[in-house]
Amino acid sequence: AHPTPRLVAYLTGLTGTPETRATTAARVREELRTVLPGHLVPDLCLPLDTLPLTPNGKLDRNALPAPRPAAAPAGRAPAGQREELLAALFADLLGLEQVSAEADFFALGGHSLLAARLATRAADVLGNPIPVRQIFDTPTVAALAARSAAPGTPLPALQPASHDGPLPLSPAQARLWFLSRLQPGTAYHLPFVLTLTGEVDLAALTAAVGDLATRHAVLRTVFPEADGEPTQHILETAAPVRLRTVQSREDAEELLGALSAEPFDLATEPPFRATVLTEPDRTTVLLLTHHIAADEWSVEPLLTDLSAAYRARLTGCAPELPPLAAHYTDYARWQRTLLDDGHLQDQAGFWRRTLHGAPAVLDLPTDRPRPETPSGRGGFVRFTLPDEVAAGLRSLAADAGVTPFMVTQAALCSLLTGLGAGDDIPLGVPTAGRGERSTEDLIGFFVNTLVLRTDLSGDPTFRELLGRVRAVDLDAFDHAQLPFERVVEELNPERGPTNPLFQVMLTYQNRTPAPFTAPGVDDAAFTLRETDTAKFDLIVGFTDHLTGGPVDGAINYSADLFDAATVRTLADRLVTLLSRALARPDTPIGSLGVLVAGEEDTLLRDWNPTGDHHGTPSVLDRFARAAATH
Repeated sequence: AHPTPRLVAYLTGLTGTPETRATTAARVREELRTVLPGHLVPDLCLPLDTLPLTPNGKLDRNALPAPRPAAAPAGRAPAGQREELLAALFADLLGLEQVSAEADFFALGGHSLLAARLATRAADVLGNPIPVRQIFDTPTVAALAARSAAPGTPLPALQPASHDGPLPLSPAQARLWFLSRLQPGTAYHLPFVLTLTGEVDLAALTAAVGDLATRHAVLRTVFPEADGEPTQHILETAAPVRLRTVQSREDAEELLGALSAEPFDLATEPPFRATVLTEPDRTTVLLLTHHIAADEWSVEPLLTDLSAAYRARLTGCAPELPPLAAHYTDYARWQRTLLDDGHLQDQAGFWRRTLHGAPAVLDLPTDRPRPETPSGRGGFVRFTLPDEVAAGLRSLAADAGVTPFMVTQAALCSLLTGLGAGDDIPLGVPTAGRGERSTEDLIGFFVNTLVLRTDLSGDPTFRELLGRVRAVDLDAFDHAQLPFERVVEELNPERGPTNPLFQVMLTYQNRTPAPFTAPGVDDAAFTLRETDTAKFDLIVGFTDHLTGGPVDGAINYSADLFDAATVRTLADRLVTLLSRALARPDTPIGSLGVLVAGEEDTLLRDWNPTGDHHGTPSVLDRFARAAATH
């Protein structure tokens, strides 16, 4: 598992005893809070005698002392085996040294994804399943230990197996395989880009990329067809790393775009291509991966393992990483077993009941009618929640006993209802799908999609809507193991040119990837390159950097349906409605409004003149005049 990254400042020039220097460092942090945006304030300030330098006189990042994890607020020590086990899980997941029996999981930084991991790990160590809802309802160590003693039957554990011969795909992989056959293109490409400045050893970097593919077998897997069904076969070696030299940023961007648009033949080539671009002042690594082999939660193990392999190769040695507990093919086989042996039948029944009668297609205010055959073309519009809105988002979430994600869900549903989409709003929401401990360190396509159906009937207040959203989401999180593909089979909706069960997706990322660190590297930036594609009508995404600053947003839209200007206005409406809801959460959602600055004046004044002069007489006026003359 990878702890949540923190921003750390190292201070030199402080005098006095260690205690005095630590106190001064803490005061420096408090001063920084008054002059820096929240997301730039260090989580920790550490005093040093001197900064460690490389032989070339540059900062040696690897020699900086690692910050010790913070401790949770003091309180009663855990008592008894159940409390001690849960306290250890809290501390491990939250990156803390220890926690008390009164420690609140969410007050210490927990969120929905970590709650799902906690539920799975607790089931492993305690021997009985713990619903995610129970963690939300009883978030302290003591309360959870008392409530989680009820007996139950956990799912069978994921076990490693033989990787010889043709192997089954996971249901999610199979869906992407068929979509790739029906609509070849780049909609499911993940162009991961790592940009490095400083002294970069190309030979070591190339070898490290090879080490990454050796460690994660899914990156050197092909997906041939056998007897009409897709299979996967692991190759002994990965595709070679390509090297390119460019002279300018413009040339690099052009080449990155061209390389990212090269389609994969999944039947004959691995779903992973690595290209190293060298420029006069930087080195860029394109790790183009098909979604069938990775997801955005794969970034942490990817960067962690690549960084470790590069550092080892710099010394002339192969990396010695801890062995992986399983591979993706083990997960695919395990998931198939859960489905075939009926372990998820209760979850199938839940989704049939929950989604029965849901609208097949949301009535969105599009610029154009939906084409019979989607082109897959799309675009992005970016926006930011200002500091005060982001702070209000977190504050209302804590006050209402929900997560910031649930607040954005309520806001988006309110907006769609206000724009005429109705009061029954199904949204698609990706979940990490990495509840099993052995999957956390793997690159692979584990993400599952839940359909969260929100009832907005009766014009509830925003706070009341949050209660509805919380209930819907917690029920869904406790039935998140059933693959979306099986949910579609269970509901069997009428098929058409739209995505089944939902057309709008909402995402909320709570984490920042672990950094790439190595001797000689002055700076490293990692991004998922934007593409001009779209999988759904709209994907509304938020990224919370967990540092108290602004929350970044982006809307990926289908160019078949929307113009960029329309989506820009949609983003403005969402931020405006959210701001109003945070300021007046006890206001009915219908009174929050969807108009942005300037639109109310246009409607009330420009389009609704109230003067008495009427240049043309009405029909009634004309009739009265005619009657008076006869």
